[in-house]
Amino acid sequence: MRGTVDRLFRDAAAATERYEAARRASAAQRVKIAKLQRAVRAQHRRLVVLRGRIGQLAAHHYRSGGLGPTAALMSARTPEDLLDRVFLLDKGEQAAAGLYHRAEQAERRLADERERQAVALADLRAELHTQARVKRFIERKLERAQGRLDGLQTAQAARSRSSACPRGERSRAVTLSADGKALAGRKWTAPVGRYTLSSRFGQAGGMWSSRHTGLDFAVKEGKPVGSVGYGVVYEIGCDDAFGNSVTVRHDDGYYTFYAHLSEVRAKPGERVFPGQPLGRAGTTGNSTGPHLHFEARVTPQFGSGIDPEPWLRGKGVRLREAPAE
Repeated sequence: MRGTVDRLFRDAAAATERYEAARRASAAQRVKIAKLQRAVRAQHRRLVVLRGRIGQLAAHHYRSGGLGPTAALMSARTPEDLLDRVFLLDKGEQAAAGLYHRAEQAERRLADERERQAVALADLRAELHTQARVKRFIERKLERAQGRLDGLQTAQAARSRSSACPRGERSRAVTLSADGKALAGRKWTAPVGRYTLSSRFGQAGGMWSSRHTGLDFAVKEGKPVGSVGYGVVYEIGCDDAFGNSVTVRHDDGYYTFYAHLSEVRAKPGERVFPGQPLGRAGTTGNSTGPHLHFEARVTPQFGSGIDPEPWLRGKGVRLREAPAE
């Protein structure tokens, strides 16, 4: 059965990579559509200007009584005047022809830009459909894997088990700011202060059944652990290999996971802001020393993790190691 669980998690991990690829493709497609929309607006403005100039030219001919070029030449009083009028008429006809030609070109360009925009929008819809389909696949695989894994776990599966998550006293500041409104405008942040990264995403080793699924921040026992961004506490976990943990669903649809906590300072459904305390770092569960295990996930389930470093970097957070105080 363990082999089946591992295979399900591998399938989910591969699907997560496809999901991220589809997400990047849709983001690039949105940029392309924005450029095309700007091009359409520019061509439309150019066409409006050209149509206005053509209208002015037609109005000028109307006000001049509609005299044709022959009548204009016949009214010349001197040979020099005749030559001047021939020259001006020639230039005027060239200008009018050029104006009409530019208007026709602008019409064609506008139609082409609109067609490219329609194709880009169709491609984006296809990418979003792929994203949704792959995400459903990930969720199904992980639900099956988690169900089988739960059946394998025993009372001795984790070193530190308890009947309930240890909870610390909630500070007044956290209670007052739970909706995030008091600190609106805060940006994304790292989950802990001074730290060293003891393990990175994708590393292999005896501590993990396959590969490491997140980042390990080595810190002192009891170090405050905060939410990296705005969101809602999705789940509080206890009594498994991750020990005491908190899962946060962020406003952009991603999830973050904080594990091996010595105590939990959050509750399901609570609105959190960047830096709001979720608990304290510890060594509960399958852990060899005090640290925070941090994951960024596509879904709330284990196995849908993506590399947290580039994910945080995309939010403007660059991880800078500094020895714990």
